[in-house]
Amino acid sequence: MVHNASKIRFFDHTGDIGMEVFAPSLPEVFKTAAAGMFSILTESRTIHPRLTKTISLKAEIADELLILWLNRLLFLFDTEGWLFSQFEITLPNEKSLQAVVRGEHFDPERHEILREIKAATYHRLTLEKRENTWYARVIFDL
Repeated sequence: MVHNASKIRFFDHTGDIGMEVFAPSLPEVFKTAAAGMFSILTESRTIHPRLTKTISLKAEIADELLILWLNRLLFLFDTEGWLFSQFEITLPNEKSLQAVVRGEHFDPERHEILREIKAATYHRLTLEKRENTWYARVIFDL
């Protein structure tokens, strides 16, 4: 789910796909980036928030935390078949994240994989506050 104040723009990047996120707060960047990533994988409207999972992460800097977050969600998809559609994010500081995510397990009858994502990368990674808006750019290895 992407809130009205948050926006995503996708762009092609030499065989990969990039995403720019514009959001009113840092937690919204993390929510919007996760929602955007799952919309690359499958039709987001087909993911029902039936099950809940809690995720805790720590990193040295906020940029790294964003990549760890996205790659943890991909790891859960790759290893346990999780697809997520709702994200509640708490950032006590820019180095730690607490999240409650909701979704369901992949069902080939209902979930078509549109593109397989190998990883969120550090290539051209940007996470910064620009006036009243947070901006992030992430490139996914397909």
